Amino acid sequence: MASYSADLQTIIAALPKAGYGLLVELARVPDLVRGYGPVKEENLKKAEAKRRQLLDRLKGETPEFAEAAE
Repeated sequence: MASYSADLQTIIAALPKAGYGLLVELARVPDLVRGYGPVKEENLKKAEAKRRQLLDRLKGETPEFAEAAE
């Protein structure tokens, strides 16, 4: 996932304010992408949806992050 590096930067920036569990879950999103061919493609879609969901939750927990992301 090309966005992993950006997500790590986001996690580092949110560390003092956001919940640790949420940040760990976001860091583990690439682990969801497994398999080959169509199985991998489906898992990639699921991982991206999970990533968006976690980033939205992060924005809700840290208003400063939400303002910076806009």
